[in-house]
Amino acid sequence: MAPREQNSYIKLFILTGLVILVVGVVFAVFTNLQRRDKIKIEIRKVPSDTTIFVNDKKTNGTLYLKPGTYKIRGEREGFTPYTYDITLSANTPRDPLFFGLAPSSAEAKKWATEHSADYQELEAIGGQLEAEKNDKIYEKYPIINKLPYRGSLYNIDYFLNEAGEFRVQISSPDALGRQVATETIRSWGYEPSDYVVEFVDLQNPFVPQTGGASDE
Repeated sequence: MAPREQNSYIKLFILTGLVILVVGVVFAVFTNLQRRDKIKIEIRKVPSDTTIFVNDKKTNGTLYLKPGTYKIRGEREGFTPYTYDITLSANTPRDPLFFGLAPSSAEAKKWATEHSADYQELEAIGGQLEAEKNDKIYEKYPIINKLPYRGSLYNIDYFLNEAGEFRVQISSPDALGRQVATETIRSWGYEPSDYVVEFVDLQNPFVPQTGGASDE
């Protein structure tokens, strides 16, 4: 190859590389802008060709959704569809969604039997993620080791809301039970104000209560 031709080839090679680099950078920036302020949701499914719908709109792969309420459905011919009703909050990570569709036709049942290992793997992944999630929750909120607690005037429990936020729940019909429950939490070495505490089973003192003995 002549020196001039070789130089032209090198220049073309460098120019091609720069074009590919620029296109890659532009694509990455565009993708990041498209996904900004959206929540990432991974989809795990068996069968692998299960079709996913978000609010009846067909999609595929990992989801990137804005905060809001969604119906996410997985379906495949011969299998029973499965739907998640979820509410997404801003900046709140979301666990993967698992679609292990149950077979409903003879052909699908045969397929499921032949691919039982796929279902087992899906369950194993789900179990592992759940265990890791629970470990993190116990580490972050050690008060869970005391819950649920049943007292004579109150009950203390906990739950995670749809957004995955931790809540302490105190069930008591009157102010005395709520006060004693709060002091019980302090006696464990935890400050109730460090948690979001929700009170349930409250009774309005101005509303007559039904039940119990009555005068005749």
